[in-house]
Amino acid sequence: MTNIKKLQQHYADICEWNKIAGNDHTADTKNQVGRVQEEINEMTLTMATVQEEINEMALTMATEVTLASTITLLDDFCDIFVTGVYLDYMQNNRLPDIGHMIGVTSIPFAQVTPNNALQFVFSNIDYDLFDIVGGIGEVIDNNYTKFIEASDRDALEQSLNMFDKLDVPVYVVDYNDATTHLKIIKRRYDNKIMKPYGFVSVDLSPYVY
Repeated sequence: MTNIKKLQQHYADICEWNKIAGNDHTADTKNQVGRVQEEINEMTLTMATVQEEINEMALTMATEVTLASTITLLDDFCDIFVTGVYLDYMQNNRLPDIGHMIGVTSIPFAQVTPNNALQFVFSNIDYDLFDIVGGIGEVIDNNYTKFIEASDRDALEQSLNMFDKLDVPVYVVDYNDATTHLKIIKRRYDNKIMKPYGFVSVDLSPYVY
């Protein structure tokens, strides 16, 4: 499968995940803009760390930034894509032709905003440090583990207890179809899907070259 076909599928998968999560693509985009901006801010911190390592390289004769920083940078690209896709879908209410979005004009990171963040990722999709397309697929799969099987009452209770201790106001929504019944925990003030108790973060190390 080519990168364009994979990215087209990733876009559709992200929209489906948000549908299962109970997110309304016709709602006001304010919260989603905030989520994209949050990921841009995370990349800003990563970039600062990478720059520190580059400065250190000049003193130590090291030849590359650390693996940890490279993985974090890949994670940032993936998270910006995942949040940026749903913002794009909310704004345009359609599944786009990804082929027309590849090879767009490059955007310097300093100029990235929530509204051009998706274009920023597409302009870097062939970045030679890692496999962004493969990493995105891994993040999408991992995001499904934020959902709790309705039959797993212990997991739900432990998660709710965890957020109560952290003083994070949350609520639970249900998803049901012919074969699946899920519980999804959302933060009350902005409807963000929360990571349940025992959530294991994605491992993107296999996608770093």
